[in-house]
Amino acid sequence: MDLLQELDIFWKNHPHRRIFSERCINFFRKNNWSVQIFQRDFFNDGHFTAGVLLFNPERTKVLLMQSKKTWTWQQFWGHADGKKNLREVALREFEEESWISVEKIILDSYIWSVDIHYVPEVVHPKHGFEPEHYHYDINFFGSVSEDTIFWSNDHDVKDITWFTFEELTSNIVQISSGMQTMVDEYFLSLKSW
Repeated sequence: MDLLQELDIFWKNHPHRRIFSERCINFFRKNNWSVQIFQRDFFNDGHFTAGVLLFNPERTKVLLMQSKKTWTWQQFWGHADGKKNLREVALREFEEESWISVEKIILDSYIWSVDIHYVPEVVHPKHGFEPEHYHYDINFFGSVSEDTIFWSNDHDVKDITWFTFEELTSNIVQISSGMQTMVDEYFLSLKSW
């Protein structure tokens, strides 16, 4: 199944997020399905990114990483760097940021969250000047054992920790806006079961 089909399924299952799916689909089509839209340096409106939100097997806790840039807690995510398979991108980012083999993850088989974030212009220490653009974020849910030992030597990650849902919704933990969207999506899904 390709990304367009997956986005179509996503908005049918999440009609309240339809506008985000349609914007991703239109962005995809406007650029003729080009590999460029999966490149970090494609700034003609933006590019795709991918992430994964990990739960313990009982789905009572969420594993998050703290960004050194924003100090917010968020899912494991990153740029596609030319890869069209965003599941693989999400898993690669987890492996890079946690130093844990992706073989330890059980990934859900469908997109769980679609979001679009405005990124202001910035001079990135590694990539130089980046004009304002959008991140078309495609996120997946998965699970990993709480017994797994995590650490990071990644330049973007300050810490990796398990949180309960009570902690995430208590406003004690500062989470990113993208992370908030995924938490909301998760609670909506629970209500529909």
